Amino acid sequence: MKLLPVWIIALLLTSPILATTSETYSFVKNDLAAQGTLSDGAFRKLTSLKTVYTEKAVKIHLIFSTLTATSNYQFVMIGFGSESDSPQDITDLALYVEISVQESEPAVYKVVLYHYNSPIASVMTPSEVPTELTLEIQDGKLDCDELEIRDFGVGSLTIDAIYGKATFYNGTADELGTAKWEGGYVTVEISKNVGMTWIINSITPALTLYVELMVIISVVGAIIGAIAKLGKWI
Repeated sequence: MKLLPVWIIALLLTSPILATTSETYSFVKNDLAAQGTLSDGAFRKLTSLKTVYTEKAVKIHLIFSTLTATSNYQFVMIGFGSESDSPQDITDLALYVEISVQESEPAVYKVVLYHYNSPIASVMTPSEVPTELTLEIQDGKLDCDELEIRDFGVGSLTIDAIYGKATFYNGTADELGTAKWEGGYVTVEISKNVGMTWIINSITPALTLYVELMVIISVVGAIIGAIAKLGKWI
């Protein structure tokens, strides 16, 4: 029972760390619209990430249920890669998702997941297309329940930035732009909370602090004991 307060102190002190184990971002039409030297829909970095993620453990949750288009067809692409690789287009990224949006319901009518421009899996039946995806990568293996992917090898992977690109069908061919993107947004939540990894990552700070507190308590106890003995001698 004497150890319980130390555990409580350790957990309380590390709770801020445990609460910040994921990053969440939302991207709207204006994030991919014309900006400075970037033309409408052009490939660009949407944000840098606070943490560097690798093939060892990364979980990416994408939600795109609110996307709408004024007419057929708008394509929104969200990708993940490393700034150090200086990617020039969405196809240079290790992973990216292409979301196809139309005017009629369901608005999201096709989803394709790519690995370096090679499609891994897709859902093209509008009534069956998911409006969110969860990509879980652990030890180089990718799983995604919504796309029925199991143990797909992604190889070496470094993710420290999120990228985007938008195109639309002009009636004859695809071209860059957000012209038919009416509204809605894509939300991305990324973390290392995969399998048992997140439990280990969460418990480790508390365990470390617990050990440190126990050492401090032991040292303080020894000092107090020594002082007490010294007082008796005096």
